[in-house]
Amino acid sequence: MDHQPEDSFIEEEQMSVPLSSQLSTATASTTITPQAPPSNSASFAGDRAPVATPSSMAPESIEAECPTAAKENKTSLKLFNHIQRGADFVSEQVHYHVLELLSSHFGFVAPIPPPTTSSDFVAANDYKAVSAVLGLPNLAHDNLFLKTPLGKICTRFVCSFAGQSGSIKPSPELWDLAVDNWRTIKFSKRLSSIRSVKNDKCFLFIFDLAGMATVPWSLAVYSASAALFVCRLDETMHEEEVVVELVNNGIPFWTLQQKDTLKPASVDRIAPSLIPWRLHDHMFDSTDWEFYRKQCWAVMSLQRARAALLHGGFVWRIGLDYMDRREAARGPWGIHMDLSHMFSMRDTGGIKYVDDELTQDEYDVLCSIYRSYTGFKGQVAQLSWFPSLSMFEGCGLDSGQNLPLSVTKWRDKVHSYADARRANKQLEKWSKEFIEDHVGHL
Repeated sequence: MDHQPEDSFIEEEQMSVPLSSQLSTATASTTITPQAPPSNSASFAGDRAPVATPSSMAPESIEAECPTAAKENKTSLKLFNHIQRGADFVSEQVHYHVLELLSSHFGFVAPIPPPTTSSDFVAANDYKAVSAVLGLPNLAHDNLFLKTPLGKICTRFVCSFAGQSGSIKPSPELWDLAVDNWRTIKFSKRLSSIRSVKNDKCFLFIFDLAGMATVPWSLAVYSASAALFVCRLDETMHEEEVVVELVNNGIPFWTLQQKDTLKPASVDRIAPSLIPWRLHDHMFDSTDWEFYRKQCWAVMSLQRARAALLHGGFVWRIGLDYMDRREAARGPWGIHMDLSHMFSMRDTGGIKYVDDELTQDEYDVLCSIYRSYTGFKGQVAQLSWFPSLSMFEGCGLDSGQNLPLSVTKWRDKVHSYADARRANKQLEKWSKEFIEDHVGHL
């Protein structure tokens, strides 16, 4: 079938703003028959989730298109207000973030009192591994804190997970997965509530709180390390607070509820033709960027769009700009008629659990994917401002760009975070072993 230029989007009423200098993007290649999308978002479903006007995606914010805007939760770093900005300020920031991340995600237990001397030699590459594993700025390995005795201990701790020549478990005095550590999570109430559910596509760790539950849904996470992150949280936190903390950290999860306890959800669908098409010689500019933001608003105004906050990865980053993170704790809206609008799992007892879900096209829209004619018959290229789901997941941090990139270029850019991949793989292995030792085989 021959496609003419008029097959692409009609982009009306666009507002011109400068391209963001902090764009991060991804892509994929495929061959698809394009269809013409709608000219505006007026035909989308009437039932909307609370949507916030995006504020950090570009230098200039867009005028609110929704009557009520949710306020994003922001935390000011008051801890550092007494420090003049400079080397000492940056050192204190890194000190705080390193200890916070290592403690909550890796189970690091700082020695008490902090050491005052250290004779350990730490190589420059080890400092760089800390930057890669914890997602610190590229120059963080030059930070003064990492050169202190405590900083060297933290670096050695990270290298236990990211070592290239085989990993050695951290010292029991520094790790809460050691049963004789004073902060061991062996006795966590949440740990004892973990069980597993799985289907042919994924495996989940679900928290079955039974009589202690305060909501009709159950929290489920994809990884053992995420499950232990939840176990490290304050035992007095309710499920909604735990969910918000997961959203704050970008950890993927679901709020699964038994399907037979839900009522039918109101129709919440979006037009099927979402992905924009461009000619092979199209020059991307601010109108493309603005149109992308309008599409994000359309998708994130859906009830099911809370799934973006639950998903983690780059769609989570985008979702935070458009939706109050407390929406994640709402739980599923109901049973959707379209099966692609629900995530579903069945446990070993045959009980079916569901949650809200976005379609692949809706996720692609949030990742800003474009399909482009290559000029060769039957060939279609795929570009995006941000990494696609398959490209971003399991990789390191993305780098800023101001033009869409092809899938090949994105693959090359996100494939280089070897330290982070090794550390996450080892963390998951030891976390799963810990759960199996103290809960039972999953």
